Amino acid sequence: MLKYFKKCDRAELDTSFFIGKSIRTLKSDRILKTDFIRGHASMRTFNEFKWKRSFKKIYLNTKKEANPHILIVGSSGYGKSTLVKSLVIEINNNKIPIILFDGHNEHSDVLKLIGGNLYNLAYTPFNLFALNGLLPDEKINSLIELFNRIYTFGALQENMIRKVLSYMYRKFGQFSDNENQPDIRSFISELLIFKKNAMNLGEKNRIDSILQRFYALSRIIPDTGAINSQEIFNKNCVFQLSTIKNKDLRIMYIDSIIEFLYRHMKNNGINRGISKYIIIDESKALIDRAGSVLSHFFIEARKFGYGMILVSNTPMLPNGIVSNTSTIISFGLREPTEISYISNIIGSGVQEKSNIIKATIGDLKKNTIIISSYNINPAIVKTPSYSNLHIIADQIEERLEEKTPLIKKLSKKIVPLNWIIKNTDLNSIELEKLKKSNILRFEYTSNPQKTYVINNKTNLSMEHELCIKRISEVLLNNGIENRITNGKGPDIIAYYYGSICIEYETGRKNINETIKMLNSRKYKNIIVVVNDLKYNSYKIIDIPNIKIIKYSDIGSLPTFIKSLIAPNHSI
Repeated sequence: MLKYFKKCDRAELDTSFFIGKSIRTLKSDRILKTDFIRGHASMRTFNEFKWKRSFKKIYLNTKKEANPHILIVGSSGYGKSTLVKSLVIEINNNKIPIILFDGHNEHSDVLKLIGGNLYNLAYTPFNLFALNGLLPDEKINSLIELFNRIYTFGALQENMIRKVLSYMYRKFGQFSDNENQPDIRSFISELLIFKKNAMNLGEKNRIDSILQRFYALSRIIPDTGAINSQEIFNKNCVFQLSTIKNKDLRIMYIDSIIEFLYRHMKNNGINRGISKYIIIDESKALIDRAGSVLSHFFIEARKFGYGMILVSNTPMLPNGIVSNTSTIISFGLREPTEISYISNIIGSGVQEKSNIIKATIGDLKKNTIIISSYNINPAIVKTPSYSNLHIIADQIEERLEEKTPLIKKLSKKIVPLNWIIKNTDLNSIELEKLKKSNILRFEYTSNPQKTYVINNKTNLSMEHELCIKRISEVLLNNGIENRITNGKGPDIIAYYYGSICIEYETGRKNINETIKMLNSRKYKNIIVVVNDLKYNSYKIIDIPNIKIIKYSDIGSLPTFIKSLIAPNHSI
């Protein structure tokens, strides 16, 4: 029975990923068999495993699994990358951000669909030497471990690198900002200084051997446009790797970014939910060389709210990865040893079960998988094809079209974007599509949580409506009751020992029309708040009961009103 891979209701789908449609499920029957040993009959029972027909939509609820990690293996051309695209969309629909290491530069299309940052690391590098919140000694130890994994330096070379790095970080300081961090060229420059001051020929030769390695890297790392490490946490990110021809550098980038995420993860503390998914769609050779870092991440990521999805063309991976992965997905494989290995894992070491799976994996067709998890019977599942992903994109367009009339109705006046999202149940993909459409006008503030929108067809000015809201908030925060009239009379009526008329002017209207409008207002005191750039044009208005102030001075507006209206004085 598929205990967790099952047909889910809408409530369960909110935390589940659609995998595909099942074709067969592996089930066991208790069989009673008679054996004849030396002429004596004996009865025994055993489990007989068979694939049985099963047609269900399969959803993976990682919250009910031992951990959220997923391992996807299979030979080239069977549909691994297509399944990754489908999973990225599903994860995004669950409002979980992703970081994807794209080993073959084939996921930029799905990023356009969900929105986020695309980094081609050949042109926008990740600074390997940036401290990123670490102390210099911690960063030095981390770099030496990384360099040794790739180049296998000797003890004397390692000691020299440690000295050079120590001097370099001392020069730049511990709290350098992102634009003033040491980089590979800083490291080479420091090595050259050490070479110039070498005590003997042996020391000089050691430095030359180190320089030879890093000169090669410096020639292929751009000297400008490094990634701001903090941007990684703000949006979905895809790191393209295939254009980097140097495999050593590719490993360094994966290793450094994973380590940076690991430090950030531990600093944030334990998290019972899933806050981010890291997907590595890479070749086995690179996974092997970064294996220790990945194994460590796989072991600890779950309790800190990180999920890992690892995609490989072979299941022969470091034990720390396989043993700490709850969900195993296998496409078709050709190598007999690989088939045997993955069959034993999916079959949980049960010989009869593993044999059935082993006989099936070699015959799997494109976009067909065997999926299994802890305590869950394996199932043969048909995954979405590439054409299905285009259908998904079309469905998103259709859903957005269905929601458009309500969006337009709700945004006739300026409203917070979060309010629109809540009332129309927009997911992040639909939101990205909405931003690219001409349905709404967006006004972004310094606070990402306070983005405002208004129907693009309305004649109302976004600036006018936002400024009125802000003026009203300032007055309320200072104990002055007020009301926004929404076009029926003054922009705002404030109440302080009577009624005060407050108007906001963008400066786009003819000033004579403004004066005519102000003269029609039957209030003893009128305050006109003006766009700063138009203030000089409006300050010439000389009407006794009208006061003109700049928008940038609205912080002093409550004090101005209180000084203008004396207590017990009727307006």
